[in-house]
Amino acid sequence: MNTSSSLQLVPLFGPQPEAWRRLNAHLFRSDESLRFYLRQHRERLLRERAITMVAGRWFCEPRTMERVVFAIGNESAARDAT
Repeated sequence: MNTSSSLQLVPLFGPQPEAWRRLNAHLFRSDESLRFYLRQHRERLLRERAITMVAGRWFCEPRTMERVVFAIGNESAARDAT
């Protein structure tokens, strides 16, 4: 297993200013909208190591999460364009 000290895990939800959802409120305006997105795309987000669960709480690696969210969005847009 490759462990790198450059990985930065941040909580997906919560009142902390560094919580991913708060930092990306322009993409997901509420916790519920992000929860719905996670239900729809959890398998891919886990497979690409964008999210993980630690002690019952969801965390993400911000750069990977951003990359995967935009990839999913681009794929959805391409499907809708045809």
